[in-house]
Amino acid sequence: MRGAGVDPSGSGWSAPRFLGVVLSLLSVLLVGWPAGCGGKRVTAPPASRASKPDEIVAEPAFSDWAERLLSTARAQLGRAYRWGGDSPQRGFDCSGFVQWVFAQHGIELPRSSTDQAGIGISVSRKEIQPGDLLFYAFSSRSSQPDHVGIYAGKGELIHSPRTGRGISVDPAFRPPFSRRFVAARRVAWVPGSEPSGAAPAPAQASEDQPRYYVVKKGDYVWRIARKLGISPLALLEANGLSMEDILQVGQRLLIPEP
Repeated sequence: MRGAGVDPSGSGWSAPRFLGVVLSLLSVLLVGWPAGCGGKRVTAPPASRASKPDEIVAEPAFSDWAERLLSTARAQLGRAYRWGGDSPQRGFDCSGFVQWVFAQHGIELPRSSTDQAGIGISVSRKEIQPGDLLFYAFSSRSSQPDHVGIYAGKGELIHSPRTGRGISVDPAFRPPFSRRFVAARRVAWVPGSEPSGAAPAPAQASEDQPRYYVVKKGDYVWRIARKLGISPLALLEANGLSMEDILQVGQRLLIPEP
């Protein structure tokens, strides 16, 4: 910015204001604007002031499941961004990366960031935990999510940002992401980690009768687990299923005890 600086007359820039603008611009230059899951460049919003960490989210505890999920995600750090990519061999766009990581742990997700934003349980900022999905809207023409990543704890996001920049870890709630955050969703959880009032009570059954669920058209593992108020991982383990198995309509699944 030509001529920017401290105005000794008091009618222009102050030193703190000038420093804040410089820091915001530097963060944009270093991080870059995500291209979105459609691979299209989006208009950069105005630089915003970084939020204080204690205004965003309390530091969550890592579950064993989240550790495994994030270990899988971090193993792909540096992998190239590719529009439409959904595998290590082809590279990843943002939603392809998220879908692939969860699939390695037996959880099926839709392909696009828009569809992924419609599943699971809504999570407030203060309840965000490692393994939750974070959604952003970088298009200036819409508030619909066009970018997604996985919350990695400690205020960090692991994601596939844009062409020319591979799988990376970035601050989840600082520029350029702070003003573009729109939602957090939890698509898998372990008992006790459900957001407040989110999980329904498990269906009742007699003590000496096992409980079963019959798979319906359109069912995913996460959707069934959500209905039953149990962990998707517990459902898979109870039925001897793995990430390679595909649910069939009419298939009976044993419902594990909560």
